Amino acid sequence: MSEFCRIGDTPELIRYFEARKYAKIQNVVNMEKNQVIQDSNFLWPLRIYYEDTDAGGIVYYANYLKFFERARTEWLRHAGINQQLMAEQQQAMFVVKSTSMDYHLPARLDDELLITVSVHKLGRASIIFDQQGWRGKQMLVSGRIKVGCVDTQLIRPCAIPQLVLQAVQLHYSPPLKLL
Repeated sequence: MSEFCRIGDTPELIRYFEARKYAKIQNVVNMEKNQVIQDSNFLWPLRIYYEDTDAGGIVYYANYLKFFERARTEWLRHAGINQQLMAEQQQAMFVVKSTSMDYHLPARLDDELLITVSVHKLGRASIIFDQQGWRGKQMLVSGRIKVGCVDTQLIRPCAIPQLVLQAVQLHYSPPLKLL
């Protein structure tokens, strides 16, 4: 097996996420709007800093894309996928193809948010993610992000490496099926 992808958690990885309040969730209920986050495989905590806000003191809308990107990166890392090694050894990398965001409520300085990551669809050369940003029981932002796998030299679509597909399929429940 290549070093860029380890299936399963190592003790170091488990300690890494425990130290950062990593949490897997299956169902978190927003009692106020009766909404449910279902099948969210991963949560990533973050705090809002002054640099994240605009002149009005709320998070600048484009920064949510950065927050979602960080959470997806940590999601991959948690699955044992090292993107740098994937690029070097398999000549494959992920790029964002499209995004769709809905903003529900503003986040402000010092807010603590949880960013969710779940796979909506797993394809041979792309992954569609559903992501949300929560402050407590309030959903602030939701989005759907499609990432494609491309050849690092040609910057053309290519198949997601088999070990990466296996890690994604095996690591998360419910098990994902390749479409």
